[in-house]
Amino acid sequence: MAAPITRMTPGAPQEVHLVCALMCACGTPLSLGTDTGGSIRTPAFFCGLFGHKPTSGVVSLRGCNIHFDKEWGELQCVGPCTRHAQDLAPILAILAGDRVNKLSLGKNVDPGTLRFFTMENDGDAILTTRMSPYLIMIQRAVANHIRCTYDCTVHKIVIPGMRRSYQIWQEKLREEYKDWPPMFEQLADNKGEINVWTEITRAILGRALHTIPSLAQALLDKLVGEIKFLKDQTKVLLGKEATAVPMPKFNAENHWKTLQMRVQRLLGDNGVLLYPSHPTLAPYHSESFFRPLNFTYTAIFSALGFPVTQVPLGLSPNGLPLGIQVVGGMYQDHLTISVAADLEKTFGGWVCPSKIL
Repeated sequence: MAAPITRMTPGAPQEVHLVCALMCACGTPLSLGTDTGGSIRTPAFFCGLFGHKPTSGVVSLRGCNIHFDKEWGELQCVGPCTRHAQDLAPILAILAGDRVNKLSLGKNVDPGTLRFFTMENDGDAILTTRMSPYLIMIQRAVANHIRCTYDCTVHKIVIPGMRRSYQIWQEKLREEYKDWPPMFEQLADNKGEINVWTEITRAILGRALHTIPSLAQALLDKLVGEIKFLKDQTKVLLGKEATAVPMPKFNAENHWKTLQMRVQRLLGDNGVLLYPSHPTLAPYHSESFFRPLNFTYTAIFSALGFPVTQVPLGLSPNGLPLGIQVVGGMYQDHLTISVAADLEKTFGGWVCPSKIL
């Protein structure tokens, strides 16, 4: 009764969500994916699996991008997705290679010695969906388990700046890919450009050669380019280029630095944050297009660079996977994975969709 065998979407509009659906149905033991805004953790959450986004800069990106093969990135990460928490650390150790010594993956962790924090939403950001009551209940159940089992205080907090998750992530995305060509050229394999309107028409007729999000980004890049060209021509013709008054802009870089330092000071080297993986349970196919900013629950930690483990917590009353993100300080991947393993023992983790297996 998980997302792969219902009419619900298994996750992000990339190949990794298909692999997660296959893995949940016992078709493959593990998978690897890239995570720029949650493309490991969101499919893992929708399919009831474990997904880990490592600390930024630990795992090489070489071979992961088709058009530009770079070694390291601040935003994009490579990480594992598994059915069981115990499989995460060995795979991460292999992926990290020579940089595995930055992590402490073999270190034993006593959850009773950790500091726990919980935040139940993104600070009521604009244009994100209100939290599902099932997800709030399970997050509180996790906090209660920690209190009762380890006699720990779980501090309920609100982190200032999380309401700006989308703006911060968008600016980091722009910074990371500023040297990349526009999407309408990438979709043509950097050999000219696609006709965006023709491809959109094909998509409407059910004959799309590209995903809808890719076409939406291509259309946006095209329109932005056209608008910029028209503005430049207007300034030249009217002679207003020198007298134009610049509009005040949102300083995402300062907000990013402030938020990153605030979270790092909070967590340190022995703290973890419990944070929703998504504001809703797995939605119906294409429903996410009408709730486009819900992905910021995962995207913000991609922008900030912290290690995060998505932890499955069984099923809701209507049979859809429940889950939560466990966030650690920089290079504290072993803490989030250890907490994930502890929660798996209590809440069951992945639920096999077949009664036979």
